Amino acid sequence: NGFRTWILHRGERFTIELIEVSAGASLDVVTNGAAVAWMILEGDASFSPREGGPTRHGPASSTILFPAVGVRSQATFSTNARWLRIELAGMRRMAKP
Repeated sequence: NGFRTWILHRGERFTIELIEVSAGASLDVVTNGAAVAWMILEGDASFSPREGGPTRHGPASSTILFPAVGVRSQATFSTNARWLRIELAGMRRMAKP
């Protein structure tokens, strides 16, 4: 499907995954109820909200933060890209009232 992934770290508070993708591929942004950051290392991506709204561009060396809820976006890659997906999974357990 054009994607290759490696888990670099899986811990109590966060997970870091390295992802490589071929040009022209697209991917739904998934947050699973936790904040997620994408650090784009190479290539670039465009993020289109599912409900409409402006498309955002993420060039190499940028970091995009997706909130834990309310994200319904699709990423499309115009060049071969590599990025880190950092999920702050531990924040769900730490956020107790």
